[in-house]
Amino acid sequence: MSGKGQVMAEYRGVHVGVVTLKKWRALEEEYGEPIRDIIMGFRSDGLTWRTIAGILEVCEKTLISWRDRLGIPLEPTNRLIDEALRPTAPSDRAAQALGYRDMADALRDMRVRQRLTMAECAARLGVCLATVNERTPDELRGLWFLSEEGRRERREHGKWLSAHNQMRQAGKHPWQRDDEQRFGYQEAAS
Repeated sequence: MSGKGQVMAEYRGVHVGVVTLKKWRALEEEYGEPIRDIIMGFRSDGLTWRTIAGILEVCEKTLISWRDRLGIPLEPTNRLIDEALRPTAPSDRAAQALGYRDMADALRDMRVRQRLTMAECAARLGVCLATVNERTPDELRGLWFLSEEGRRERREHGKWLSAHNQMRQAGKHPWQRDDEQRFGYQEAAS
């Protein structure tokens, strides 16, 4: 006996309280098999933890503690929280209001098909630019998603910028000659 009138009993190698033990025994009598087999049977039928908890008339947290005590493994495909029941993010709801499946789907359409900037996507979705930047899939970053013509335009602009910057660094800025003629001086050659 332990304090506060709590009697601990050993149940097939598992220490549980009296209330839990009574509940397990009642369920075993009702279903005609051990509690571990009852829970594993429901899981093998494809039921979620929440559904099993409802069937056994306990809360989900209690069922999870039973799972830990009974040594029921949690496979990677058996999630504790059903993803379908998880609330959607506000940005996903904004995308769904525009007819998209989720934020990533909206960004794929807006960035690839409509060729919008991230700021334009944020304005159209009504969310913060930082949210769009954070939720943009990696494959939508960079130049690869542009058409061949778009990539060609970007390359040509990059070449022009590079040549312009080289001229500026060499002191041959296009406006330099205008200044020389206007003010009548020449920069000392370095």
